[in-house]
Amino acid sequence: MYNACDTLRSLPEILMNELSAAGRDMPIFRMHLPMSHRDHTDASAYLENEIHNLVSELAKAFGIVFSPDRFHASTVLYRRLRHLALDAGDRVAAGKLGFYDFAEVMQAGIFMPVEDHIQALATLISSAGREPADETTGVMISGILPPPAAVIKAIESAGLTIVAVDTAPLYRRYSVMPGPQSDPGDYFRRHYDDHYPCPTLLHTADQRVVALMARMRQNSARAVIFIGEKFCEYEYFEMPHLVKKLADQGIFALQIELSIEDGPHTAAHDARIAAFAEMIRQHPEK
Repeated sequence: MYNACDTLRSLPEILMNELSAAGRDMPIFRMHLPMSHRDHTDASAYLENEIHNLVSELAKAFGIVFSPDRFHASTVLYRRLRHLALDAGDRVAAGKLGFYDFAEVMQAGIFMPVEDHIQALATLISSAGREPADETTGVMISGILPPPAAVIKAIESAGLTIVAVDTAPLYRRYSVMPGPQSDPGDYFRRHYDDHYPCPTLLHTADQRVVALMARMRQNSARAVIFIGEKFCEYEYFEMPHLVKKLADQGIFALQIELSIEDGPHTAAHDARIAAFAEMIRQHPEK
């Protein structure tokens, strides 16, 4: 469990204590991720050693032998998944797929075997074919979590098309991935080093503005809607800076604060989204 979030910091111990009290003693494994930028302090060897130690501990705990060949086969599958996700995202940007359908498949895939997720994405892509709307305004969605269905509906009902996204479970998750490899230490170290900039990975934070702007230009987005997760300090520390940088470039930004249980209760945001869409349309694209 990633413990950068204060609300999760003690969750592993809480779960272990409750499971133990219920007579279900389970092992807990720990791995430390260095937060230093590789250009300042090269922690590559340290991270690779942490990964190899974790592999050894897992093998010992469950009486199995690590297989480089099977690991290589797995990295091939995940690279295939990444390409399908990028393909589906491009179809969403072109208006041939609904963002909600895409986000739903990507979120469900977190709990699927990778083979099933690949099939679900392939099926989604094969269903693409709806006619894009004649007049829409492209926007980008950013944040830790993707917006709930009601917010997506409000965005699309306001005549906005989600042409780009860099939420953590979506584009940040699949946009960069190393090629197939047999060594987990090297593979995950490369994945970590080249990860799409995210405020929860401190060593990438300085690259956020550049990455955000590049993503917007690539997909011709005219505005950004930030979906802020309540109590997430990482997001709220960076948002004022990002909004100012966007404003300096003449790019509109809307901030919406949600919590994970707010899915059915987002009506208050509908009017703000509609007003935001109208404001964009009143300012012709330069």
